[in-house]
Amino acid sequence: MNDSNNTLNPWLIPVTLGASGVAGFVAGKLFGKRPISANRALKLIRHDFAREGTITGSWIDHRRVPFQRYAVKTSAYRGGLTRL
Repeated sequence: MNDSNNTLNPWLIPVTLGASGVAGFVAGKLFGKRPISANRALKLIRHDFAREGTITGSWIDHRRVPFQRYAVKTSAYRGGLTRL
């Protein structure tokens, strides 16, 4: 009998792992760490604060400004909410 039908190709697992690693790396570069738009940020914040009470006004500056908290440096939007 031929035993080759019962065994896996020795290259199958390393090639599959390598291909999935490359695919994960490419997907991370394409979709990871995308900054959200100012309008999307304002919508998310308004939704979170609306659960705690009514919001009478809100604004956001569409320019990103450098922001640092301890050793973490990033960019952020400035904005505000008003409540009564």
